[in-house]
Amino acid sequence: MFTGLTLDGFAQALAGGDGEFLGAHHSRLRIGVRTFLCLFARVSSTLASRRIQRLMEGRAMTRGLMQCVLVLSVSLVALGLVGCGSDEPTAGSGTDETTAESSAPVANACPAEGCQVKIIDATQDGGEIAVTWEANFVPDVSKNHIHVYWDRYTADQVSSDAEARGKTQGEWVPTDAVPTYVTESAVAVATRGESTTICATTGDRDHVVIDATLVDCRDVADLL
Repeated sequence: MFTGLTLDGFAQALAGGDGEFLGAHHSRLRIGVRTFLCLFARVSSTLASRRIQRLMEGRAMTRGLMQCVLVLSVSLVALGLVGCGSDEPTAGSGTDETTAESSAPVANACPAEGCQVKIIDATQDGGEIAVTWEANFVPDVSKNHIHVYWDRYTADQVSSDAEARGKTQGEWVPTDAVPTYVTESAVAVATRGESTTICATTGDRDHVVIDATLVDCRDVADLL
């Protein structure tokens, strides 16, 4: 009697069969139907088990005993049908939301084209420079982040492994400020020397420049 019966089919029937309601509330309906069937099956199986026990104690295989066995069997089938072991989605049977979440990229991870920063504006901010940029990842100074520096140095020099790259160690500031960063400390205007160009690249949690070819610079001579 249960051939071809599925939870989606049961939910479709409750929705009126046209699928319009399911289009917007499919996940909630499935959970509601599943919860109802689980509760019904559990209560039915418990009551049937108790009655069977009482009848067995009387050592009489009566019609009532046969009915209880039937109810218990139906209840066990229902429990297996809807998978009442847990209200949480199991692996491989999650909702659309779970699938979308698991397939979403990690915000701080570099995409296929690499972690990149693009300077889109620069303005005066007191005696410093306010640099506005956009990144194709979410910077976190304890993970992948931005290295900002004056072009008196190269991207290889503003990496913590500059010497291993055969370069002289330069000066930079690691930051995760988005969308605007105001120069300070090692990249304050007073430290620029003869440079009039500010640059940005990306570094990892160890402050190693991820890709020295992915650099964006902006000439700010008119702001100095």
